[in-house]
Amino acid sequence: MNLIRLLKKYPRDVPIIITWKDACDDPDDITYSSFKSTKIKELIYDTIGFNLGVKDGYAVLAYNKEDDGNSYKGVGYIPISLIINVRRLADE
Repeated sequence: MNLIRLLKKYPRDVPIIITWKDACDDPDDITYSSFKSTKIKELIYDTIGFNLGVKDGYAVLAYNKEDDGNSYKGVGYIPISLIINVRRLADE
């Protein structure tokens, strides 16, 4: 299923888990010849938050829901192109 459709499948304010790849730096020395045999390191993260939706190519998650039920302290933006999987927290 297309990730944008999958993200839109979950209602706003539902807790979801987004699994995504992040860029990584390697402090080791490298040469062109060693680069050919280098194994690419992957950083995979699971981020949990309240689904706010999709905007401008990003999945938008809110954190720390306030007692008023309408506001949050903090928001995260994950580029759709880096997302591997999306699932509802209640399904875990």
